[in-house]
Amino acid sequence: MRRGFTLIEILVVIAIIAILAAILFPVFSRARAKARQANCASNLKQLATAIEMYTTDYDEMMPGAPNGNGGNGVYGGWVWYATFGVPGPGYFDVTRGALHPYTCNTQIYICPDDHTRSGCSYELNGYLRWGSVALIPMPADTLLLIPEDDHGTANDGYFDVPAGDWPNRRHNNGVNAAFADGHVKWNPWDRDKVHAACWP
Repeated sequence: MRRGFTLIEILVVIAIIAILAAILFPVFSRARAKARQANCASNLKQLATAIEMYTTDYDEMMPGAPNGNGGNGVYGGWVWYATFGVPGPGYFDVTRGALHPYTCNTQIYICPDDHTRSGCSYELNGYLRWGSVALIPMPADTLLLIPEDDHGTANDGYFDVPAGDWPNRRHNNGVNAAFADGHVKWNPWDRDKVHAACWP
């Protein structure tokens, strides 16, 4: 004669499943966060490579980044935005930026943890825009691109630390950053470190 499970046995099995879920879900969550961090780093690496190709074609000059209302959509900006303000869906149009011919992929401009849907998560170092690569004294120590934390995302295509622009620490309480020599690195930046790395 077959005997079914007792209520106690069923409750024990449910308790074991609940304990395993409580242990595994945070692990899966951290793994997903690490995957998004790696995706963001890959985006930055591709953009840094595109900037390097751009400078090769334009006499070692960096792409620009328009400044405020007066510079909206100015030719030569590495990205294009319609109006200066609070970023939202469609705020940036990267296909009209100077860097797009070297990327042809709009997704690499967007960090997977940026939910504003503005079209671009990253900002160019304001000290480098429209500048000569030859004038960068220490490329491996100089920031090139960061995910900016103005309204939780990028807002004008470049960051200016003295004006209060800071990187978004959305990846494991740290920030992915591309440097002027093309390498990408995660760091738990503080503000002094960011300021120093803009123009050593």
